[in-house]
Amino acid sequence: HRPCDLYLLCTDGLTDVIEACELEFQINQAPDLETACAILVEMAKMKGSSDNITLLMVQSEGLHAKNLFRQ
Repeated sequence: HRPCDLYLLCTDGLTDVIEACELEFQINQAPDLETACAILVEMAKMKGSSDNITLLMVQSEGLHAKNLFRQ
């Protein structure tokens, strides 16, 4: 892996209703990964996902890595 690589593991409850380009946009706009996860879950619910919505994001350390937790 390289510094700042971001890994997203999720169920189809997320990807069935949100396109990859929209996922990328929302993640890049969020101030941190915790917020990005919350936004994506809410978006999937609003778009009517009929399956479970589970996701995990992990980012490798680097100069521009987003913080998982706010300080």
